[in-house]
Amino acid sequence: MRASAVFLTTGEEPAGTVWSPDADLPMPPAGCMSPEGSPPLFKSGDGEWSAEFADHQNAERKAAWQSLPPLVAGEPLTAFQRAAILGDSANHLCHWGSAGAGYINADVTLTLSRPPVGYEQGLRAENTIASAGISIGTATLYDRHGPVGTCVVTTLSNARRQIDFAATSSAELAGTSD
Repeated sequence: MRASAVFLTTGEEPAGTVWSPDADLPMPPAGCMSPEGSPPLFKSGDGEWSAEFADHQNAERKAAWQSLPPLVAGEPLTAFQRAAILGDSANHLCHWGSAGAGYINADVTLTLSRPPVGYEQGLRAENTIASAGISIGTATLYDRHGPVGTCVVTTLSNARRQIDFAATSSAELAGTSD
């Protein structure tokens, strides 16, 4: 494992207007998540938000909304820690298709233009480029105030162990089934 960080001092924006994509980021209703953690919600294309993985096993663009539980009991996660953990799931969103998820992370790069705010954060798939079993996916990380940064994942095909979400219940994926 290798990690690096670059911290920049904030300042005044330069004059003029620069291109940026439409920031119409999907969000479920406020109050649908607990600060202590909630099951993730997913959205495919223009569909509704749902916690059922099987509902989203399709070729549509994906978004996820999450409130992650503490990793250590009694130690709440900071918004920054939530963003770092959530960045790893960009692979899942960018490479979740009609037959499930079939890539594993080889590298994750998370870039933030501002600190995230709050306990809820979203991730929306933006692009996927794949060739010969290697794929790169990009996603926008955001909170209720708008875009926070981007996640880039470099992945490797795991076709022999592809996760078929249509054949596995949400409870089994969460490890809560009997």
